[in-house]
Amino acid sequence: MGKTLPLLTNIARDIKKTITIINMWKKLLALAIIAGVFTSQVALASNFGSAGSSGSTTLVATALQPALGTVTVNKETFNPQGGDSMTINFNLSRSVKVNAYITAPSNPATVYAIFSDGQTLASGNKSYTWYGTVNNQPNGTPLANGQYEINVFTYNTDGSGAGYNESLVYIQNSTTNNDDDNGNNDDDDDDNDTQPPVYNDGVIEDFYLNPSNTWEPIEEYLEIEFELTDDVDSLTVEARKIGSNKKFKLIDDDRAYEGTYEELWDGTDDNGDYIQSGTWEIVVMADDNTVRKSLEVIYQEPSLTSTFVTKDEFDPAEGEFTSLVFKADMASVVTVEVYNGTRREVILVDEMTVRKNRWYAVTWDGTDRDGDEVNYGGDYRFKIIVQNEGTDEIYTTEYVDVKVREDEVSSNRTNIIGDHVTPVIVEKEGKITFKYNLDDQADVYLAVYDGFSTSGSASAVLLDYLPHNSGDHTIEWNGKDSKGKQLGKDTYTYKLIARSSSNSKETEIGRFVIGDGDISGPETPDAQYPCRAFYYFDSNVINADSELCQAITWATDAGIFRGYSDGQFKPFNAINRAEVLKTVLIGYNAQIFPANGTNLGYSDADPSAWYMSYLRSAIFYRMFNGYPDGTARLANTVNRAELLKLVLEASRSFKGTNLESVSAFNQIYGDVAPGTWYYVYANNAYNYDLYTDYFLNPADLVSRGEMAILLFRMHKKGLL
Repeated sequence: MGKTLPLLTNIARDIKKTITIINMWKKLLALAIIAGVFTSQVALASNFGSAGSSGSTTLVATALQPALGTVTVNKETFNPQGGDSMTINFNLSRSVKVNAYITAPSNPATVYAIFSDGQTLASGNKSYTWYGTVNNQPNGTPLANGQYEINVFTYNTDGSGAGYNESLVYIQNSTTNNDDDNGNNDDDDDDNDTQPPVYNDGVIEDFYLNPSNTWEPIEEYLEIEFELTDDVDSLTVEARKIGSNKKFKLIDDDRAYEGTYEELWDGTDDNGDYIQSGTWEIVVMADDNTVRKSLEVIYQEPSLTSTFVTKDEFDPAEGEFTSLVFKADMASVVTVEVYNGTRREVILVDEMTVRKNRWYAVTWDGTDRDGDEVNYGGDYRFKIIVQNEGTDEIYTTEYVDVKVREDEVSSNRTNIIGDHVTPVIVEKEGKITFKYNLDDQADVYLAVYDGFSTSGSASAVLLDYLPHNSGDHTIEWNGKDSKGKQLGKDTYTYKLIARSSSNSKETEIGRFVIGDGDISGPETPDAQYPCRAFYYFDSNVINADSELCQAITWATDAGIFRGYSDGQFKPFNAINRAEVLKTVLIGYNAQIFPANGTNLGYSDADPSAWYMSYLRSAIFYRMFNGYPDGTARLANTVNRAELLKLVLEASRSFKGTNLESVSAFNQIYGDVAPGTWYYVYANNAYNYDLYTDYFLNPADLVSRGEMAILLFRMHKKGLL
């Protein structure tokens, strides 16, 4: 327990004992920076005269600036029972007298620790340790859970104030549980016998948070749990940011009943945005009972683990382009801009969500924001801003140089124009295409090297000075090296040499990557998604439907679909509910949350199955509802009506599509009547030409090929 503050001669200590005086004291401190004389009526406490007496006191303010800096702590919440302590710091700009001590807002007349009792301290940083115990003794009896206040008064030798500051902190003692269920003197749950801090107040018991001290919302949910020991007329759970007026309700019930309550919070506010970093407290209020616990919300600074451009220099006038390729170390929000010196030429992508350790490519065709080609020369560079997914206050910026130059044509050699590789990011065992144009006949050499250098031996020589005519040329490669072995995931450089009849040479260098990734940016000549039969050795894909082949090519380039191990896509195979969830989430580039080891409340879901992370993510994005019997039935096939609901609701969530704004027709598809549960989805499909036949056939089962075509059409309409 605390002790009563002793009588001191300093006016600041006595003033602290009355609320009337402390308000006046803070006003006087604010005036202390201005030289002058002020007269104030003050109510005197018993230490100065009879209770209730008053008088006129003339105070002389010195011309000195306040001596006290901000009071800071190394943590705002600590656990004395677990041996934790807190460090208190502040800085003095000059020598002054200091009173520094601990009180509690609920009991301001009791002092729990004294660090400086009116001593004169020299300028500089001051640091004190508070153990949160009786008499501030190491390993002493912990003080009770609750909110405490650090008070620091400074004053000059003439008694005038030189600064006042305070800081609110919390004590949260932990409880222990040996958990020795099997009697072998072992802590069975391997938690060092420490359970999350538990708090009780009246009808509220066993209140704890998990995690209990530090929380990163984009990585995990916050688990809030407490028990009501009786029915209450009102129950409110609020999240409040310490030091600001930000707060919002997580639970707000007019009536609540005895029992255990669990709430999962994803860390977003009422607008769906992640909350700011800093100290937050969760407050549970049941009638007149209140418990609270604070924790630190943090966000890590993202960084790029690799960046490069496919072409160091290019000529837009010749239809050439380059791609910026990058990979981030965590899920992030990325903006890519092009600058010429300090002038921003164009924004290529704005706040694009990227996934951890996944390659991304953004293409620039050498045009500015108005679509005009930029000038040759100049100091061009890509600016990449990588923000934490939870807050735009935490970010890193990187730059990559690129040159825009005129392709100098020489009559003494064969010139190479527009060389590039597509796709820039290719999945392992995928097919790679090289394209280039020659303005004359030449013998062509084409080789691929591991890494960013073309010195040493090539990993694969595709052309060894084979004769070419002038014009456009395309070389398709299966990704295997000179020994027939498939190249692994890595960055690669190609060297293209055109040797003319006069033996002069033109050399071009370009780069690409084998790995998991996505391609973004302005449309280039290669963004037309031509039907590339080499993806899947499947005659059904090649011959059945040209749009089907284009859709599969696009979906494969985007990483949405993959073929089977036998090299086929099998477009007419049925697709089940789990596969649809995965495909749609990847298609919208959604963050995929890891499985949490449970069946998420569905009795037929396997906690260890591959689909659990997608199921958890779909539930989070409100894309998935199970059946009334508590099953998910993820192995079931999907019909058209069900698929339309899923993909269009995803478009609403991720793209902001207003499904209700689409004009309603009296008759859309011949077999869809107004009033059916899927009418709004069928109406959107009709308006956006997602299904173009007279009949929708809503009960038809969906195949893999149909899924690819539907997503392809949504992509072209801006719905994906």
